[in-house]
Amino acid sequence: MNIRLEDQLGEIVAHDYRAAAVFKANGIDFCCRGHRTLREAINEKGLLPDTIVKQLETLNDNVRDTAFDYSKWKLEHLIDHIIETHHAYVRKQIPVISAYLDQICKAHGKTQPELFEIKSLFAEDAHDLMQHMEAEESIVFPMIRDLAVTPLHLSTPSCVPLNFFQKMISAMENDHDG
Repeated sequence: MNIRLEDQLGEIVAHDYRAAAVFKANGIDFCCRGHRTLREAINEKGLLPDTIVKQLETLNDNVRDTAFDYSKWKLEHLIDHIIETHHAYVRKQIPVISAYLDQICKAHGKTQPELFEIKSLFAEDAHDLMQHMEAEESIVFPMIRDLAVTPLHLSTPSCVPLNFFQKMISAMENDHDG
């Protein structure tokens, strides 16, 4: 991300939502006061421009290489990666987003009541997502691990009933589509 001191805070966060964490850590209000430039916000807080710009620019350094060929990974490694990277991220961010929605509703809900609907829809989706991840981690992933160790052969069946496994995978795919 190419950061300029004349960029508006709200635009910076809209371009890369991870900038919100940098602003929050430095006490910069990017929500209700997002129309200000980065320079104005830094000056108001008495911060060093180079420090904040560097923190924002290093967000690009934290982007993981997506060129991994996951199809070549062992299933156990892929499952661990999903749980430790994606599920952990979702679990960490849901409360952060919920807190921002609370703040936005408190500040602007009287004049924009549709914000409460957005908050409600997010809470519903977050709940569904948490249930989905729990089902993956407690049911589906253990079944996949079992099948990876004991491949499904007619002569030596896994302890996972094939019919149940197919139903769970179908349910997970429906969740993903939803």
